[in-house]
Amino acid sequence: MKKEKAFTLAEVLITLTIIGVIAAMTIPGLRKNAQMRELAAGCKKAYAGLYQAVELTQQEIGPIRRWNWNEPDTFLDEIKSHLNIMQDCKTTNCFEESRYYEQSGTAGSWTAANARYMKMADGSRIMFYTCTGNVKGPCGISSYNQDPADTVYASFFYDVNGPQKPNTFGYDIFLFNITKNGILLPAGSYNTKDCKTGSGRGLSCTAKVLQEGAINF
Repeated sequence: MKKEKAFTLAEVLITLTIIGVIAAMTIPGLRKNAQMRELAAGCKKAYAGLYQAVELTQQEIGPIRRWNWNEPDTFLDEIKSHLNIMQDCKTTNCFEESRYYEQSGTAGSWTAANARYMKMADGSRIMFYTCTGNVKGPCGISSYNQDPADTVYASFFYDVNGPQKPNTFGYDIFLFNITKNGILLPAGSYNTKDCKTGSGRGLSCTAKVLQEGAINF
């Protein structure tokens, strides 16, 4: 008679335990990588949508330098008409999550003087404010790592996954600036040195994510 060999129950249990340990070690990493790819794709989508909206607005009401920056709603209404907005909260902060975070871990508040708030149909949300005219927000060329010879006229803070975590610059919150040259530029287009995990604000991560097509810092 031919004798067949088989695994013992103990051997099967040991094998399953090893597989379980390996899965427990690798699955969280795979999930995080998948999330980072999704957020990077959200950054690209956000930039494409905003860029098109700004370009179409210039075609309809003239170049950026001629917009009425003392009354931003006059041109913002036109920009919003080219975005898939579910709720326009205007100057009222209607975001569920009241705080955002910098790369350093420092927390900030979404509430800003004269900012405009919008919720998009896909669950993302935008905070907008101007940097010129009578209605100004906390804009600055150096902190946004834009070309020192340029001027930021307005900024969009785009949270691509809404109130979901991590609510951090460079991961799910990205900054886009309207500049005097008439182009919507990602923050950090001049220098991405501020994009470092654990330090800095992370505003310049927007350009880095778009350039590399990934979040890998």
